[in-house]
Amino acid sequence: MDLVILAGGRSRRMGSAKALLDFNRTSLIETVIARIRHLFDNVIIACAAGNSFPHIDATEVKDIYPDSGSLGGLHAGLSAANSDRIFALACDMPFVNPQLVSMLIGRSSDCDAVVPRTAAESAHNDKPGTMYFEPLHAVYSKTCLPHMEQLLGSGNLKILDFFDRVNVDFVDTGEIQAVDSQMLSFFNINTPEDFERAKELLAKERGG
Repeated sequence: MDLVILAGGRSRRMGSAKALLDFNRTSLIETVIARIRHLFDNVIIACAAGNSFPHIDATEVKDIYPDSGSLGGLHAGLSAANSDRIFALACDMPFVNPQLVSMLIGRSSDCDAVVPRTAAESAHNDKPGTMYFEPLHAVYSKTCLPHMEQLLGSGNLKILDFFDRVNVDFVDTGEIQAVDSQMLSFFNINTPEDFERAKELLAKERGG
């Protein structure tokens, strides 16, 4: 299976390129890749035009549908993959858990996608009962490509909007917490405040 890292965001809230933030003695994107690289045959980085990561041993791809957000990056990465399935991951999730990733991959043989789904009270500050999907921490099959293309062609950039057209295995909170009790896999860095919090979490992970 190939790993697709999505690194095409404009980092408006951060104020600088998130992927290149200095984190854990290397760049954020390299930290993310290093945590799960051993699980995959190849690494593909889906990045925006004008961005490049020549220092990373990976294949770079640009959007086939320009300016199409995360869906466009996901489509480009899946299109370029040698494998029938990919694991797609945003470049700003530094606490991705190899055990959870392995579990998602292991559930992917009989469906088109495997997507974590979390309850608000366990991962977000929102109304109880609200469900959140994690489409940038998920497995996708090439069978999803035509459905992605239909959305992209119509100008609809919402990844979730093709889920009702394919067979998705949703992995819920209890199953996730069995391997990632704090659910830090889904912690992502969008703002300078998030970045400071990530450094605090990293210090705890490394024993202070």
